[in-house]
Amino acid sequence: MKSISFFAASLLSLSAASIGAVLTETTVPAKTTARTLTATIVASNKMYDGNTSATIMSCSLSGVVPPDHVSCTGSNGQFDNASAGTGKTVTAEVALSGTDAGNYKVAPTATTKADIAKATLTVTGITASDRIYDRTTVPTLNVGRAALVGVVRGDTVTLDKSAATGAFADKSAGTGKTVQISGLAIGGTDSGNYTLTQPTATADITPLAITGSITASNKVYDGTTPAAIATRNLFGVISSDVVSYVGGTATFADKTVGTGKTVTATGLFLSGADVGNYTVNGTTRTTADITPKTAYPNVTANSRIYDGTTAATQRRPRTSRLRA
Repeated sequence: MKSISFFAASLLSLSAASIGAVLTETTVPAKTTARTLTATIVASNKMYDGNTSATIMSCSLSGVVPPDHVSCTGSNGQFDNASAGTGKTVTAEVALSGTDAGNYKVAPTATTKADIAKATLTVTGITASDRIYDRTTVPTLNVGRAALVGVVRGDTVTLDKSAATGAFADKSAGTGKTVQISGLAIGGTDSGNYTLTQPTATADITPLAITGSITASNKVYDGTTPAAIATRNLFGVISSDVVSYVGGTATFADKTVGTGKTVTATGLFLSGADVGNYTVNGTTRTTADITPKTAYPNVTANSRIYDGTTAATQRRPRTSRLRA
């Protein structure tokens, strides 16, 4: 303990000749108080988790006399409440440490600001049905088993599926195509602490089966079976799509003359910008005629002397042959 000294003089006697003085020294203790410091804490932002705990990242002091060694720590940080929000008050306990800590004091708690971000919820259990190509992008959703994932135990949060819709990224046929789901919403007393991520599903758009047909040209008998395709038609193509029926070869069932003879075309296929959205029969049948080839007899007449008539005699009979 530091002290202050002073002297008290006691007058023992007074006379004309001499004065005696006795001086007595007395020591009295003096009081010294601790210096008050100000603590500043920094707290981490966090994701909503249903509790008020806060992490204190740092603690700093102002008012320390150089070169004293004093530091502080913040502990048991607590938000004012557990709800999501920005600029929320955080209170933490403060303690001093260091070789000179005994010469200082600080308030037992300090406050700061930090955020509680809304927690993200996801949805499982929604599927999309496969569908046949129809030039649209809207599938049928199955939401009966939809469920929220990520709700803090004890919180009341509900999933509203009434406005749920889905959309393929494009209209084209394909397998395992992504369906983006939208329109889901959350409700309930604790829903303000959450955001909802709209889920995705996968489904197929299968090509649309259409029908192709041809007509074949009639032909004159030539001893062969090949037939000429005259026209081609497609049935079932959606308006505005660009698809055509191409390729293939056609043949009569046999080479003989006849009407309404079966003609079979094979190797037919689709072409065009939207060909990937369709399937078609590669073989089709129609009918056509093979008409007889006209036969002309080859006759040679005998020469004769003019006699004023038109009569002629055949030189000799010959077998008829076909003339091209």
